[in-house]
Amino acid sequence: MSPFEQAAAVYDREPCARAFEADLLLHFQHGYVVSTLEAFAMVRRVRHDWPDERLQQPWETDPEGDCWFVWLLAGDMALTTRWLPCELPWLGYERNNRVIVRKVDKLISLATR
Repeated sequence: MSPFEQAAAVYDREPCARAFEADLLLHFQHGYVVSTLEAFAMVRRVRHDWPDERLQQPWETDPEGDCWFVWLLAGDMALTTRWLPCELPWLGYERNNRVIVRKVDKLISLATR
């Protein structure tokens, strides 16, 4: 199964507010979509100090934001981040229906332990 197919399958397994295609379109309009044979991601630029409710709205972005919010990722994250237009000090994502925002250097140190 390709990373794109894995990402779409998340919407079949978990309750989601919208269809995969709707969130994909929102990220084409308001964020970034990376799709290769090795990775798929939908991300957007936000502020790390926004409330969870705002981070969970895929149309909410800030062109000057300090955080990449990863809406959906399948495959190789390291490859995906190489396609983003710039490095930012914060990274946000949702795990088990909980928003998590961390400094990138902290995530790197945790990953290399």
